[in-house]
Amino acid sequence: MGFVQKEQEIDNYSGAKISEGEEIIISAYCKALVRGKHLPTVVAFSSVNTPKGNFKPYKTILDTKFNIVFVNDSGNNWYLKGVEGVGANFTESAKKIIEIARGIGNGWVMTFGTSMGAYGSMLYAAVGGADKCVAFGPEVMLDQPGSRSHQHKSKDAFLSYSTLLSYVKNSTSIFYLITSESDEVDLINAIAFTNISNVKVFSIRGVEHPGVQVFDAEIGIGKFIDAAINDTGSIMSFERAGTMLENKELIKDLWIAYGLKREKNFIGYLDYLLSIRDGYLNSSMYMLRLGEAYYRTGNYRRATECLKKSIDLDSLQFESYNLLGVIQRKQKIYPDSESNLLESAKISPRNPYPHHNLGLLYLDLGLLDKALLVFERAVALNKGNAIFAKSLADVKALING
Repeated sequence: MGFVQKEQEIDNYSGAKISEGEEIIISAYCKALVRGKHLPTVVAFSSVNTPKGNFKPYKTILDTKFNIVFVNDSGNNWYLKGVEGVGANFTESAKKIIEIARGIGNGWVMTFGTSMGAYGSMLYAAVGGADKCVAFGPEVMLDQPGSRSHQHKSKDAFLSYSTLLSYVKNSTSIFYLITSESDEVDLINAIAFTNISNVKVFSIRGVEHPGVQVFDAEIGIGKFIDAAINDTGSIMSFERAGTMLENKELIKDLWIAYGLKREKNFIGYLDYLLSIRDGYLNSSMYMLRLGEAYYRTGNYRRATECLKKSIDLDSLQFESYNLLGVIQRKQKIYPDSESNLLESAKISPRNPYPHHNLGLLYLDLGLLDKALLVFERAVALNKGNAIFAKSLADVKALING
């Protein structure tokens, strides 16, 4: 369907005549695509560092058959300062955006977002009164050390976890939170909502933050949104569903260990993990982190044992395959290294690290053309990584003589 672009003043919106096929520009940070007055509407919140006039994700969400309201944040404020051109604060913006979403369709609204957008989707669903919210990888406890909000969020934008919790608890919305099992920041935030009656929390294996990548690859985000609007229960019965959220103590211990690793206190990282080992030897995630700690302290034999056990416990543990491949490359066990790195990339194809490590392996073997291809893939997946960019430049220089 083609869309006829139309500028619309926000204050006059409620009385405007709506036509199917319209693209309504509300501001540089909010626009609506109208598919039909008889249809529900999804409000899609953009992730960090999305430029003015753009929305992210965008193309994949266009595949939904329902109405869409796209929203962006003007300064990585986690939507706490409102949406520019819509409202002066998040309360005003949330109410107006949900009102717009109800007005262009049949009145039923679902919010959707990933990472920063997940936070916005939760906050605006609760405050604005959406019917449903689906959020991938939200940080509900802002500015935790090592978190994405701590790295990217404007420091003068803040809302306490207790206030957000109150909004959610007192809301008539139903919330579906999905978190990656390989990300300690996501996990520690997820368990903060596991006992709230109108919040359903799920974990997903074999994918990094925010977790939506699996659904995007398998059916596309647009189709996922369609399924979530039609029947959230069935879409949440996914093949990679995990069980880590059942063990809150493990998540809390891994969060403590993560803090030591982030501070590069690798001896303390290993020591802490060993101090809690008796309760978690059957956890794939724990064995991965213990193997990582052994690797960081130079004990490749113990690291290899732990990583293999991690994989035995969960065949989708892509980080274990990747690190095992790194160790085997250092030990010049090249066939096994390649096999494990390829498996890591297969499980989580949008993670750049196994691609980069494959490039280093191919360089060791003198396979420059193969190294070039995987380095290009790593850079495409993470354009801001200086190490990846240097590896790509170096192999190009070797090829060009």
